Amino acid sequence: CDDPVAKFYANKKQEYTGKLKVAFITEDVEYYGFAVRKSDTDLVKKLNEGIKAVKEKGIDKQVVEKWIGK
Repeated sequence: CDDPVAKFYANKKQEYTGKLKVAFITEDVEYYGFAVRKSDTDLVKKLNEGIKAVKEKGIDKQVVEKWIGK
């Protein structure tokens, strides 16, 4: 399964505590995206600005640690 899903089950799901361990994490980069109409340039701009702000403030790392673990 994807790295984030594996980490979530191994680190955060109580029924699997102490039962699962992530054996390895690939170096492959996973990409995610949004489906947006080509004509909706304002929305694309807002999404890009939001993503940039989240990364600059470190919120993305906080969310990952909260929901997936280290």
